Amino acid sequence: MVLITVIRLLGFFYVLQYETITGDMAVELTLVTQDNHHCTGVVSSLNGKPFVLRHHMHFYCQAPMMLRGIYEVDVSVKAYDDHQLKSWYQNMWHRTHHSVKLLNQPKLKQIQKKSFRAHLVDRFNKKIPNHELKPIVQSLLWGDRGALSDEIASVFIQTGTMHLLAISGLHVACVVGAIMALGGSSILAVSMGWVYVLFALAPPSAIRAMLMATLILLCPELGWIYVFLLTLFIHLMLFPMDSISISTVLSYWAIIMIRFIVVFARDCRWAFPILLSILMLPISLFFFHQWPIASICLNIIAVPWFSCVILPLSAIALMLSLLGLPGLWSSVYASMSWMIKLLLLFEAWPKIYAFDHVWLTASLIQIGLMVYIVKRPKWPYVIILLLIGYCLIHHPLRVSKGKFCLVMLDVGQGLSIWIKTQHHAVLYDVGTEAAGRKVVLPFISSQGLNQLSHIIISHWDQDHVGGLNAIQPKTKAKLITSDPKLGEPCLYGKSFELDGVSFNFYHPTQKRHKSKNKNSCVLLVSNHKHSAILLGDIDQQDEKKLVSRLWGQSVDLMVAAHHGSQGSNGLPLLYTLHPKIIWVSAGRHNPYHHPHKESMNRFYSVTNQVKVTAADGQQYFDG
Repeated sequence: MVLITVIRLLGFFYVLQYETITGDMAVELTLVTQDNHHCTGVVSSLNGKPFVLRHHMHFYCQAPMMLRGIYEVDVSVKAYDDHQLKSWYQNMWHRTHHSVKLLNQPKLKQIQKKSFRAHLVDRFNKKIPNHELKPIVQSLLWGDRGALSDEIASVFIQTGTMHLLAISGLHVACVVGAIMALGGSSILAVSMGWVYVLFALAPPSAIRAMLMATLILLCPELGWIYVFLLTLFIHLMLFPMDSISISTVLSYWAIIMIRFIVVFARDCRWAFPILLSILMLPISLFFFHQWPIASICLNIIAVPWFSCVILPLSAIALMLSLLGLPGLWSSVYASMSWMIKLLLLFEAWPKIYAFDHVWLTASLIQIGLMVYIVKRPKWPYVIILLLIGYCLIHHPLRVSKGKFCLVMLDVGQGLSIWIKTQHHAVLYDVGTEAAGRKVVLPFISSQGLNQLSHIIISHWDQDHVGGLNAIQPKTKAKLITSDPKLGEPCLYGKSFELDGVSFNFYHPTQKRHKSKNKNSCVLLVSNHKHSAILLGDIDQQDEKKLVSRLWGQSVDLMVAAHHGSQGSNGLPLLYTLHPKIIWVSAGRHNPYHHPHKESMNRFYSVTNQVKVTAADGQQYFDG
């Protein structure tokens, strides 16, 4: 009965905490069209139900919308033009991409006033002195990462310490532990803990930690396995869409690994951070495609420093500031500055990248370590060291002079292709913003950023250019694009050569089209034996022009136009090029139903080697 009462209280707190939008009440949003035209609009409902805002949502050209798996949104839009409004949705699984459908465009509705939480946050922010590290305080205390600069965020990401800025079990333990230490009852500690979790916008890791704390405090007779399973059941019952959250998967897997270490490695608790880091290696590589070596030693220092010094010091400083005593903030910022300087020293350390056989090797390392912890034989020592050494060995693609290699990255509903010659590399499109950051950048980093000589952006749709801001600042590569205002134009007749491999453009011409798809760069990569053509998002009208330009030119590989849409990839072009292999880059369960069934039938009419990233993943071609 106590547990049921707590769950009901959670629902009550949830309604009080979040801004509920019904009828003519809505949240103002800034949206971006596919042609980069900005509009102002409001969300009124999701799938016909009142919309409950769980996040501060901001829409930028480079920031995909995240609605926790709910895809259809009724939006009231006051558009500045008649362009079709679309906003991309990046699912929390890196291999799945969706789009949000905007269903109607009625008049702009009344904007709801700020919630009680928003007023509290505003008041707290005014009490924190301005400093370049202030966003870290905001992230630590209530989970607001919106103000984090790209430079600071990059330091934490590149050193594998970003988890320190997430609201998690550490925060829950501090809140609940402080109340219990002051003589508060279990009910009071649980209640205040949930108030804090909701104030921090209820991230999955904090929900998991607070549910476990609730069960342990109110039902102490339960064993660990029952606490874990009940926590998982209640969590997914209350927030079912958290089941597709990376944060949820990492949080529960970390708890399993922590329990494993506690049970089987009691005499090795001094090495707890090292053991946990290695046991989390495979799942980290799976989701983030890279794992900083420095995170092993940095977490030994950073975790206790943040948990025992920076976090409590920040909380105390904020409480004193509310009482009119702001003098402690200098100590807070000094402790943070010292840690940032330490992280900067390790930012450039090597990383393990999850490509080729590295992920399998990391899994073998985890299994070997677990066997050693349980059985303590001597042989895993040597095997684990050898496997770690293999992961550390750089595995770039090697190509001899005059040859080339193409890699179509699995970026979901988007496109990104890596073209490697002997000493150079060319990147054709960079996927969405999230895919560029999570997939494309780790891959090209593993291959060597210094080899990237050209970045070709076929056209400026977000599924082709979204990742550019994450990649371009890290390289000196020349930018070639269909928009002459933004880079060197990729006009028909232009070409360049790298290490004996020719790169020729066959589209567009000097004539510009209103549709960005029709301006796509069409690139033919060839040597004396093999050739591959990349078509961007052109349609069948443009393909008819290509037929005459490419007459007599067969290719080994064709990357399907416009993700295999019905309006592209016509039979005249297919019969002209007669490709031996066809690649299609499309996201799993994408709302456009790419590749279209009719296009697939056309593909199979010329070749039986058709590969779609949604089903077949990343693809390689040696030419």
